[in-house]
Amino acid sequence: SRSLRFRVTSVATSSLTVSRATNFSAFSAIIRSSHDYHTTTATSLAKKKNKENIVITKTSKHDKTSSSSSNKPLDQIREEAMRDLQVEIAYYNRLAQYDDALTASELLLEKSMEHFGKEHPVTASAYNNIGLMHKHLGNFEDSRNNYHSALSIYKETVGQDHASYAASLNNLANLFKSQSMLGNEGGEGLKQMERIELLEASIEYFEEALNIRVNELGEKHPHTITSHSNLGSTIASLLILEHENRMKQALKENENKEKTEPRKMTKFTKDRWLAAETHLRKALNTSIQNPSGKKVELPNNNNEKDTNNNNSLLPRDKIQTLTSASAAQNLAVFLKTKASLSISIHDDGKEQTQTSQDPNEMYAEAMQLYKSALYVREELLEQHHPDTIATKYSLAELIQTGFNDEEEANRLRQEILDVYNVEERFDDDGGSGNVSNK
Repeated sequence: SRSLRFRVTSVATSSLTVSRATNFSAFSAIIRSSHDYHTTTATSLAKKKNKENIVITKTSKHDKTSSSSSNKPLDQIREEAMRDLQVEIAYYNRLAQYDDALTASELLLEKSMEHFGKEHPVTASAYNNIGLMHKHLGNFEDSRNNYHSALSIYKETVGQDHASYAASLNNLANLFKSQSMLGNEGGEGLKQMERIELLEASIEYFEEALNIRVNELGEKHPHTITSHSNLGSTIASLLILEHENRMKQALKENENKEKTEPRKMTKFTKDRWLAAETHLRKALNTSIQNPSGKKVELPNNNNEKDTNNNNSLLPRDKIQTLTSASAAQNLAVFLKTKASLSISIHDDGKEQTQTSQDPNEMYAEAMQLYKSALYVREELLEQHHPDTIATKYSLAELIQTGFNDEEEANRLRQEILDVYNVEERFDDDGGSGNVSNK
């Protein structure tokens, strides 16, 4: 049957194939493998364009010179063509058409090399675009090589304290984080230690990028906000992975009937949980106080349904932009996961945590954040956009696990399936396959 490819995030950054014959269970497994922490940038998706307003034909746009531009200098014609390609790449990226975006990115690199040469920031940006599209398609080695090319060029042309150099660091960090969740190319799984090493490398790159952006752009800039959110979510991912390892060890001890005292969380681990939440909340608060990009109009909250009604998917705060929606998504995943861990730890009795926030309160806050992020993304992005799908899926998971409302959770999952015209059937045909990100 005809397949439909889309990206799931948090994310979050691989191109996956879902057959029309995918059932709920298989579909959930695909998204769960890569949706946890979302890292969408604000810049590449800041402007929404209608399909009817953009006509992309490579013969007319890239290969021919129109009569209106026949009198323009050659350099101007070439640079305008490259700008057109950048618009095309952003357009395809917004629609999650990553093969087309990769083709346009490779053409942009070719034209940039011809016009500017290799050691030029525009060429570095072209390498970044190619790296981003390869990452979306799950080609991690190709992505890493292109990102390193961009990083090397930026180092030589603008220096290591420049925001563009920070963007390449941020891209490499996102790549390592994605690989830690999705495994190697071809779907090969990673060992726990390999995943930890990738997350540790990701944190190092995110920290370096954040420091540069704070100094160069300031705390209120969208890229700095994104860095805070990325860093917080990755620290949390590492903590969750470490916790899973400890829980496995506890189960092993139980099986061997070993008598062990409940483990208390060390101050070092507590401090890292606090650091993760601090980065995530700072990103959200700063993005709300300093909105950037297109904003959605918030509905009249006086007419909203009761807060306990899961059918009311409307925001109750000031989240109005894609930047703040992304920050809200990351904080919501953090709270949902932390609440789930608090409950499981308490039930197991093998590891004790001290948290000032009740798990139910964390679930409730995560619910409102997911609703807010979903409202913004449904208004500003396509219904089938990976970011919209990721938030809707995360909300469905929370409604089922945190609020025991399977009916509402399945309703949201069905909306996701309907977007892709996926038919629910019990077989094994479904499976996964195989703009400068700042």
